[in-house]
Amino acid sequence: GTIWVAADELYELTRRSADWALRRAELGMETGGAVEGLLEDHEGTLWIATYDSPGDARLYRRKKDGDISLVSDPFFRRNRITSLFEDRQGRLWLGTYQGLALLNLHPKAGGRPIARVYTRTDISPGAKRGGAPGDGISAPFQSSDGRLWLRADRWLFNVVSDRAGRNIRFVPYGSNEEQDIGAGTAVEDMAGNLWFGTTRLARDGFVSYSRSDGLADEDVRSIFEGHDGKLYVV
Repeated sequence: GTIWVAADELYELTRRSADWALRRAELGMETGGAVEGLLEDHEGTLWIATYDSPGDARLYRRKKDGDISLVSDPFFRRNRITSLFEDRQGRLWLGTYQGLALLNLHPKAGGRPIARVYTRTDISPGAKRGGAPGDGISAPFQSSDGRLWLRADRWLFNVVSDRAGRNIRFVPYGSNEEQDIGAGTAVEDMAGNLWFGTTRLARDGFVSYSRSDGLADEDVRSIFEGHDGKLYVV
């Protein structure tokens, strides 16, 4: 397989004997802007999200045979894709500055590739009370039990739908009061705890960590678990 590296451009990390080499990926199409999102779906298609400030979001689709194309939709104008996620039903979600978008993977001729966009009024029950999340939303995260979790600003929701993946609704986790969910990558550890930045969602509720617990900085961008079960925070 290929190890892809997203940076100012898209790179491939390849191994030659005992050495690793980083080289610019040859995609067959010039992709403008820095790479901000990268995802390989269950069909082997590579999705590449780029952004060139100030400008529009761009989404490229590279199939297994190497064919690459630009996905065009008015939704990408003056927008920015921050994250991509494929759930177990094969649905592709885009977290953007203008809301959470559900992608139509195989649109009919003349049809839009964006199937639906969910904004703050679609997601948050707190919109009428104030303190609701804005439209800048990250893509969801799926835990091992199959539940989809969505963090909108510092709120947490479960994404619920029927078996066909339709009739999607967003159920707030816990009370309807304003929450303080940590920013950063969502991850699940071996014990089944969910981590959202510095916030741990355990069976007995949320646990947040700060400098007083030994963190060098509370601005957590990424968190992952090693083979030894230890969590590494960036």
